[in-house]
Amino acid sequence: MRWAPRVRTRTIAVLAIGALVVVEACSGSTSRQAVQRPAVPVPHVNHISSVPDLDTHAWIKLWRTTPGSSAHRCVDVGTRAAVRSGEFIVGNFAGYIESWDGTPGNSKLAYIPLYPPDYATGHAGDIPLPNVAAQRLDTSSDPINPAHLGPAWAQNGMFFYASGTLLPERGRWRLTAELGRNRGCFDLTL
Repeated sequence: MRWAPRVRTRTIAVLAIGALVVVEACSGSTSRQAVQRPAVPVPHVNHISSVPDLDTHAWIKLWRTTPGSSAHRCVDVGTRAAVRSGEFIVGNFAGYIESWDGTPGNSKLAYIPLYPPDYATGHAGDIPLPNVAAQRLDTSSDPINPAHLGPAWAQNGMFFYASGTLLPERGRWRLTAELGRNRGCFDLTL
């Protein structure tokens, strides 16, 4: 059996190379390196007296865990509920897409800016509103301004804009939102 020594030699060589690769791959520092996550700015915005103070832990978790992108780029909504693009989180897209029928009652989205505007206490009517535009991506129609927005606060103190974002027909849409230094871009299919 002449081949037995050759097979053994090859097997040993392959195992030795494999072990060397494993040792090299694992021979880094044994200390855990902390992943630096970007700081999430916590807003200090006046709010109406009936709303509790902002839950800062919930705010930071929202901005760190919502799918999407912190970059200024358009994000495909897909079937997700809430999505981040730039300095806006918008949702509930899943409910919006599922129940959309072209009526104001089924056209609700919430727009959460990373940098909410400040205003004088007692003057909620003076809060600036975001500019929301919608553009069909599958036709050459002109952009529309479909949103009727109003400032609101969640029970955890988070500021957002409640909206009726009324898109007139099914199709592929791009929603863009701008407010001060907040920008967001969301692509969805109805």
